[in-house]
Amino acid sequence: MLTNAPPTLGYAKNHSVESKDILYKVLRGDTKLVRSIFEAHGFKYTESHEWNMLWSSGICKNYLYEGLNEYQKINHFP
Repeated sequence: MLTNAPPTLGYAKNHSVESKDILYKVLRGDTKLVRSIFEAHGFKYTESHEWNMLWSSGICKNYLYEGLNEYQKINHFP
């Protein structure tokens, strides 16, 4: 066991969705590299609000941060 291991962040699956997929959504910009990395690691694209990871090209509106569920992560912070 590593004693000086860096902290890690996991992505829990959304238990309220029947699908067992880990979902991602992209806002404001379509980055082929980001999509290919997500999909190479088992994420599936969605347009719904039921996502695990939201990738945005800039800071998101406050309502997105305020409405986050425990299983959702965003790549930008206010």
